[in-house]
Amino acid sequence: MDNLLVDGYNSNSGALTINNCDFGIYTHNIAAATQSVTMTNVGVGVYGEANTFLKNLTVTNCEINAIRRGIQFTSNPGAGHIYISHNIVSTNDPEGVCIQVEDAMLNQTTSLEILENPSIDCYAGLGGIWVTNFVASIIKWNYVNQFGFVQRDFSGILLTTCNQVEVSCNDVQGSGIDASKASNGIRLDQSGECIVHCNLVNQTNNGFVFNGACGSSDFADNEIQNHETGLRLNNVAIIGNQFNQGNTWVGNYSSGFGAFNLGNSIGNVFEVHTPLSTLLLPQIFHPVNSGQGWFTINPLGDPYDCDNFDECNPDPLNRMLNTNLSLEQSIADGTFTTLDYVPESKSIAKQYLYARLKRDIVLRNQNSSLQGFIRHNKIQV
Repeated sequence: MDNLLVDGYNSNSGALTINNCDFGIYTHNIAAATQSVTMTNVGVGVYGEANTFLKNLTVTNCEINAIRRGIQFTSNPGAGHIYISHNIVSTNDPEGVCIQVEDAMLNQTTSLEILENPSIDCYAGLGGIWVTNFVASIIKWNYVNQFGFVQRDFSGILLTTCNQVEVSCNDVQGSGIDASKASNGIRLDQSGECIVHCNLVNQTNNGFVFNGACGSSDFADNEIQNHETGLRLNNVAIIGNQFNQGNTWVGNYSSGFGAFNLGNSIGNVFEVHTPLSTLLLPQIFHPVNSGQGWFTINPLGDPYDCDNFDECNPDPLNRMLNTNLSLEQSIADGTFTTLDYVPESKSIAKQYLYARLKRDIVLRNQNSSLQGFIRHNKIQV
């Protein structure tokens, strides 16, 4: 078999659910597309390995409740395209990772996209999205949530030895700040030339972390909320100088520092145009012998603003969900329809509405239909 399609909305067999097994779907060296499948209490939801000859791997519109890994693609050096989108994924093991894509060596042939996954929920796990050894990939519009015990070394999004990866417009919500742990919102290890734009991080020990050689990084208009430390560079981190990038420190930082540099300022200068302790220039830490001055002030220019470039403009369905309560009401009531792909569209709409209602208590409490929707789908979605 060269190609596998697992479609949970096949009209001949009805909705597909997979429960209580070690692997929901396991593939080895074949092109595989998994869509609209519900999995509950599986060790690994979707697993793929040893893909060659430019075969594609896709997982879309699935609801996966896993123990160790929700979606895991390992050692696929010849894959053509890996696409993971519009999924609800959760793990509940202390070693769990919701989405993990990794190769043993730098993969320069496979395009990877992890897009618009509205609910990536980590219950006492290690991470939300982990990517290792990929080039020219996109991780965008994902919502990562950590619940329960604050696992040491948790990272909402983690890049390891990657290059030219875009990590933009993601939201990472931790479960709390514990000085004895080392949880991170978004972390880059030895990953250079990456675009890190327009993300929001909150309630992890460190908001953003750069470790090692991460040169030529573009770190702009990220919102850094409540953490022990908002931005942390380890003792050998090099990320590239950042000029008027518009990052904002809007929370409280229990260490006393919004930005913490254990190395030196060479190759890590942040040039901003506002005084100390404003949103653009936080309280900073640097060792005595670090060369000092890794944040400097230049009154010229305007801070980078993602809105000016329409970077986080969501897809049409999400735009409607943000502006049209009647549409949200129709989704909650089950009357929402589209002209094509009716079951799939309804399921995607439910995912977006569920993810939004989890965060927006005011919207959730507007009427009994929305309250009932969140209660009914708490287990199902």
